[in-house]
Amino acid sequence: EILRCLVGSEMCIRDSANIALVTMGSFGPKSALVHTGYISQDKMDELSARGAVGDICTHLIDINGNICDQELDQRTAAVPLEDIRNKKYRIGVAQGLSKVDCILGALKGKIVNVLITNEETAQWVLNKDEQLCADAV
Repeated sequence: EILRCLVGSEMCIRDSANIALVTMGSFGPKSALVHTGYISQDKMDELSARGAVGDICTHLIDINGNICDQELDQRTAAVPLEDIRNKKYRIGVAQGLSKVDCILGALKGKIVNVLITNEETAQWVLNKDEQLCADAV
């Protein structure tokens, strides 16, 4: 009963907050989702073919911020992505070359609207976005 009250209070606080702070993970054979056994190597290969670039709170996204596998996402025990998108401030925290595609997907998909990173990573994200725009023309 105590646990239910604590979890219920936490959900109430989460739902009323206007800020979400999220991390962004890279995607690949060394990603935490593969390393912990959440997804198998075969599933990782399938998701890579679908364009998976990383995860936001374990929601696997593509370069445009779309969920890569709806069925897998429905089984994910995490704050729903739409709940994150509904917050006024959606702060993403990530750095490093391995996270660039996930950061770009989170920004393009409007999952985050504030980014905390370092200057080098920010420049890589801008360069990648320019490259994608040039390739689309």
